[in-house]
Amino acid sequence: AARYNRPMFELTPEQEAMLMEYHWPGNIRELQNIIERAVILSTDEGLVIDLPAKKPVDMRQFYKDYPSMDELQRRYIKFALEKTGGKVGGPGGTAELLGMKRTTLQKRMKRLGVL
Repeated sequence: AARYNRPMFELTPEQEAMLMEYHWPGNIRELQNIIERAVILSTDEGLVIDLPAKKPVDMRQFYKDYPSMDELQRRYIKFALEKTGGKVGGPGGTAELLGMKRTTLQKRMKRLGVL
């Protein structure tokens, strides 16, 4: 903001969540560019954060290797665990995200070798 002689703004909780959820393919440089652009485009109301549109995901990529149902479950549970920071139970945990009881998820994880 100082570089462009612009006022300092704090991120709103919505903007912070949006930035946290975005997949950063360009890593820190992309984040720096987005913030710099937001500062330049800012108005009296606040920062204007413009993230690139998400590219559509080709769902066929998940099935290219013809995984078994167990492997699909394993991959999905690992994906959900990543989204929840490894938290299995409780509010915001993987079990809640997947609509399962914590104990059921733990048993399934054990059976699939996801620990």
